[in-house]
Amino acid sequence: YYYDFSALTKKDGSSYRGSYGNYDVYFNICGAVSIDCKDKEVMVAQFKTGFLTDCVAAIGRIDPEPVWSVYAYREEEPIGIRMTYHDGDTCHIEGSDRPRQVMYHFECDENRIEPAITRVGEPMPCMYQIFMDTAYACPGFSAISEHKPEDDKPWTRPEGITFLVVMQWLLAGFFVYMILGFIYNIAYAKKPCTEAIPHGSFWVRLPGLIKNGCLRCFDKTRDLKDGVTNRGYGDL
Repeated sequence: YYYDFSALTKKDGSSYRGSYGNYDVYFNICGAVSIDCKDKEVMVAQFKTGFLTDCVAAIGRIDPEPVWSVYAYREEEPIGIRMTYHDGDTCHIEGSDRPRQVMYHFECDENRIEPAITRVGEPMPCMYQIFMDTAYACPGFSAISEHKPEDDKPWTRPEGITFLVVMQWLLAGFFVYMILGFIYNIAYAKKPCTEAIPHGSFWVRLPGLIKNGCLRCFDKTRDLKDGVTNRGYGDL
């Protein structure tokens, strides 16, 4: 399935909000959070409860792309989608530094076009979770299909492919003509191998014909340039 959560992106200057312990978490989906915190790429921001002027940490950023996975099924249909971002502010844990990460849990609820935040927490140090119920996580919802939207674009022939196809067919036809003509001349016309090439006299004359054609074109061009119009092919 292909899931499109872009309709859940807050674009009116507001943000989603959840709380746990002494912290408020402001976040967006597939877009930056509207509250100032660190930089413009922050998607999930952590604040002390009641203090919006001092961002504690940027929990997640828009880039790089998140890791997606299905974590819940009902009758073999996916009903829970997990989206994880790994590029939050550095966190010092057990003597080492590592980036904060946040995991969104989108759970299927066919009755919720507008998502409902059910839980926000920090089950492990510097690893955060956001749980939301939304119809956009349900199989069969209008925003979901078994293929990506760009797959529906009409196919167009790449530039140059028509010429290549035509040349391939011409070469294939030429080889078939030569092989069948050779077999016919040997088996039915009883010609010796040296004369079995189909229309051999034509192929012998072909270089001369090409030469004469090129000369004719050259002379015609020269005559047009010089203003001469009464020369014929026999004048070559």
